[in-house]
Amino acid sequence: MTAPLELPARPDAGRRAPALPQGADTRRAAWQEARLNLAAHPLLWPAVRLVGRSGAVLRVPGLGVVVNDALLAHDVLCRDDLFRKQGRGGIAEVMTQAFGPSALANMDGDPHRALRRRLGPLASAEQADAWLDASRSPLDRAFAALAQGRTVDLARTARTLSGRLTLTLMGVEPWPPVPGARDGADDTDALAVHALGERIASALQLSRLPERRLGAVQADLDRLLAYAERAFASDTLPPGSLVARLRTMGCTAEETRGILSIFFIAGALTLGVTLPRVVALLVDSRQLALVHRDASLVGAAVDEGLRYTCPVPLTLRIAAADTRLAGTAVRAGERVFVLTANLARDPQLFPDPHRYDVTRVHDPRARYLWYGAGPHFCLGFTLAQRALHAAVAHIAGTFPALRITRRRASRGVLLPAWRELRVVATDAP
Repeated sequence: MTAPLELPARPDAGRRAPALPQGADTRRAAWQEARLNLAAHPLLWPAVRLVGRSGAVLRVPGLGVVVNDALLAHDVLCRDDLFRKQGRGGIAEVMTQAFGPSALANMDGDPHRALRRRLGPLASAEQADAWLDASRSPLDRAFAALAQGRTVDLARTARTLSGRLTLTLMGVEPWPPVPGARDGADDTDALAVHALGERIASALQLSRLPERRLGAVQADLDRLLAYAERAFASDTLPPGSLVARLRTMGCTAEETRGILSIFFIAGALTLGVTLPRVVALLVDSRQLALVHRDASLVGAAVDEGLRYTCPVPLTLRIAAADTRLAGTAVRAGERVFVLTANLARDPQLFPDPHRYDVTRVHDPRARYLWYGAGPHFCLGFTLAQRALHAAVAHIAGTFPALRITRRRASRGVLLPAWRELRVVATDAP
């Protein structure tokens, strides 16, 4: 048996959360987020919240070992020698079925580290900004419409941005709109790409896909990658696109397929889900005006929004050897569920964790834990962060208040999301 992982030293559990900013009210924000999660996972979400109250580590018969403690989870995610992606009953097994063996999130050890090193330049701030600049037309149109007093569906805007960003990564240049067409008529391909990603992500599960379901996933993936193949065959492939960069790096067709798949599923698709949720939190909690008055709070508003929404609510590892987690025996080959949604609500690291607070100072030991930790920390972190920062900075800097006129939650999706979130600029929250 390997050396056990014990609970790390904890901060003072008796410390109290600071007072809410003047005028803020987080009860509505909490209720709307609960509603959103229940719409996506009516049985699973209450079960996750219940498990979160059952201690740092819990064995669930027939499922595996569940980790709720943030600092212990950080140690688990960093120990890729002991807790691995690959193994029977893991999500990596399903990803390999669907995406091939080179999708990063289904790799371990030296092959994973070698591929990450090759892809390192793709995670730079300069590269992220270049991709965003080429993809931001849906945001610009939404900002212009809000400034004109029109109602904007931010959920549709975010899905369009997600799809447009994916097309940019693949090297597909945006086509000009048809002369005389209504505003946004050129969004068809962007929305179709995002919808493909939603279907692919929602089909993933914790056991091998049956042939019929696997065929449907691969058919959707082929449709998605057809955009990349069209760009790859072009003589005018933009040199800064992800496809061009992968070709320059000497990546094989198999590696390109896997990398594009996971970059999209874990990166651009998450952006399309998260942006409307963060904006809704700012509006519902009446803290948009606070960020409007103090631009230095934009980063905190985004980070707190990611903590609160936790768009990827769990991650999974397989124990490589017998060990113990905080006194709980874990057998080799057993599944270890890291419940990110519960880590982000750890009351000892985030006092009064069920409120959204843009003035909250995050404990550095749990900073960005919702992006993972250790060797598998999200490669798309910089891209997602810079896109969210740019959007929230513009909205908060331009509009002291927004009013949500209509909202509708998505159902039957893997990642909880607003299907519709219509907002209009107003003088008061």
